[in-house]
Amino acid sequence: MAPEQLRGERGDVRSDIWALGVILYEMVAGLRPFRGQTKLELVSAILTEPVPPFPRKGQLRTIIERCLAKDPGQRYQRADEVRAALETMQSGVPARTYRLTTRSWLALAAVAAILTTLSFALFKNRFSIGSTRPRIQSLAVLPIENLSGDSTQEYFADGMTEAIITDLGKLRGVTRIIGRSSVMLYKGSKTPPAEIARQLNVDALLTGAVVRSGDRVRLTAALVDPLTGEELWTGRYERDLRDVLVMQSELTRAIVVEIKGALTPQDAARSAGSPVDPDAYEAYLKGQFYWYRMNPQDLNTARVYFERALKRDPNYAVAYVGLADAIGTPAHLGLMPTIEIFPKARSLTARALSLD
Repeated sequence: MAPEQLRGERGDVRSDIWALGVILYEMVAGLRPFRGQTKLELVSAILTEPVPPFPRKGQLRTIIERCLAKDPGQRYQRADEVRAALETMQSGVPARTYRLTTRSWLALAAVAAILTTLSFALFKNRFSIGSTRPRIQSLAVLPIENLSGDSTQEYFADGMTEAIITDLGKLRGVTRIIGRSSVMLYKGSKTPPAEIARQLNVDALLTGAVVRSGDRVRLTAALVDPLTGEELWTGRYERDLRDVLVMQSELTRAIVVEIKGALTPQDAARSAGSPVDPDAYEAYLKGQFYWYRMNPQDLNTARVYFERALKRDPNYAVAYVGLADAIGTPAHLGLMPTIEIFPKARSLTARALSLD
């Protein structure tokens, strides 16, 4: 299974291309690219380990490695692209030098005219008439940067990234929000914004940084046009940890207003933040941080933190979901009996839904 499918995301043609890459790798190397003694080890290998090298070098290796890219956006996007790459490799036709005849110049002129028309259409779609501001229909929230100077606070920055993505996903301000699994690939990356936007196929990026000092949290954020680097909007927020959900709500509202010009009453209701017990919130973020590591020891650590969050606040709905994930994932991966675990996970999820 492709990484996005293992993360519970919806598969598409690119997931099939991943499977084709697995088959091609085994045909060439004589073994599968990702292995493990248990289902959990295999899942972890697919999600985290690079493609192992194999003796055959050159264009075929490049094709297979592209099929097996963790990010679907970095793979071939259609099967005919793979076929064309394989046929090109097989033919091995060297480049030739052609003399441009009158017919050749006419053909080049026709291609240039088509490209110009396409470029104008894309430009017109991106920029609304009478406005120099980009028309944003898709957005990626890049990993929030931890500026505390303390690497143990990474869980807090990662948790805030996920929370903002979730909050924006509840609203109707933009048509498409890129999921956590895709944007976290760029954590610590030096990839230029324009290239990130191209790979994720988005119109704008949201960048941010957070500093936590004791029970005070300061967040800065910017909505960036990746083509020009222009900051279309910036915001700065500072709150007590107890009001961090309110702060996130204010941020998402401001972004939607910037994109659409107004916030509907329905969106206002969906984005309403509320105070949270600081200890429960911190325990929940740590639980999420360890859950995403997807190995038995960290899943157990995640369960401990989710239980700690619920001990602090028995009405903390998302912590029930986190606990359901933490106890259910080992059963899903075949490490524990489903008949014993799934009813418990279902009960926790029902409790969460009854609260929110």
